Amino acid sequence: MKQTAEHEITVRIRTQYPQEDWAALVSDALNSRSVDGKGRIVDVSSSKPTESMEQNVIHWAQERGIFDKATLETQFEKLEEEVGEIQLALTDDNHEGLVDGIGDASVVLTILAHMCGVTFDQCRQHAWQEIKDRKGKMVDGVFVKE
Repeated sequence: MKQTAEHEITVRIRTQYPQEDWAALVSDALNSRSVDGKGRIVDVSSSKPTESMEQNVIHWAQERGIFDKATLETQFEKLEEEVGEIQLALTDDNHEGLVDGIGDASVVLTILAHMCGVTFDQCRQHAWQEIKDRKGKMVDGVFVKE
């Protein structure tokens, strides 16, 4: 069995992103295998991690008092409103409206997930685990599971 030892490391981060995003940045960097021969991270993507967008939405909602005043029911009503906008954009063949509606719905879902004590990404991962091996067929343009 390989012996392991505990080591303390110091991480210096130079970034334009807020402090709450640092853990995700370091995690992404370590997972990217962008390490030189001395174990130093040498190339980190400049794009923000997905988690930071979720944090941005949560911070935005906190600043506006949504978590203090909204309920799960009112957030669901807001989601229905955004889905209605998606439907209208589809009816009008409005691509920009469709992108906006999907984005708005994802913001509401992110807030709703946070109110339920989970992240939007955890919800998507849960759904993926349920459907990834699902079998079924297309019926009238809709996938119907077996």
